[in-house]
Formats: sequence, C-alpha cells, structure tokens
Amino acid sequence: MTLLSQGMAHVSFPGGGLFLPARNHSDRRVLIDNVSAHVRANGLVQVLVDGERWLVRALPERQGFSCGRCGQSPDSACYSAADERAAYCATCVLAGDTQENHR
Repeated sequence: MTLLSQGMAHVSFPGGGLFLPARNHSDRRVLIDNVSAHVRANGLVQVLVDGERWLVRALPERQGFSCGRCGQSPDSACYSAADERAAYCATCVLAGDTQENHR
C-alpha cells in the first residue's frame, strides 16, 4: 500500500476515486459525507487515511449492526483491512483526532 501524505485521504469505489484533505474537523466532516454518499451509491468504498486501509460496506436495513466504539446503528459499516472482525461507523473511524459527537 502506498502511503499518503499526512492530512490526505484516498477514497476509491467502483468506477472512480478521489483524494480529499483530512487535516481538521471540517475536512473530516466532508470526508465522512463523501464516503457515506459513495457507499449509498456503490455499496462498497475503500478509504486510505491515517496510514490505515478501511473497507466501508452498505448495510441493508441496518441489519442489527451497532458500532463497536459508540454503539450507534448506522447504515454502513467500516472494517479495517487488517482485521475485518470488528466493525465501526464512519464517524468513529474517519473523524480521526478531531473526534466529534454524532449528529
């Protein structure tokens, strides 16, 4: 895996991809919103950020999933490519050091 410069995220999905800044709270909010939109449209998104690779999958009808960190029941689940047993919501994974409250 190619390392991105600190403060950048690479989002890829079937048919495309994009690079987004991931330096602060505002950047992270835009990243989370973009990932959520592409997951809804494509069902699967890969995110490279903070030296980690995450796979984000859409969940049909919230399928009883709850985030392993915050306990929320989002419409998608993030899995670390290194260990797909634990699943988290996009906010817990992608907010980074700018951890924010869920909306």
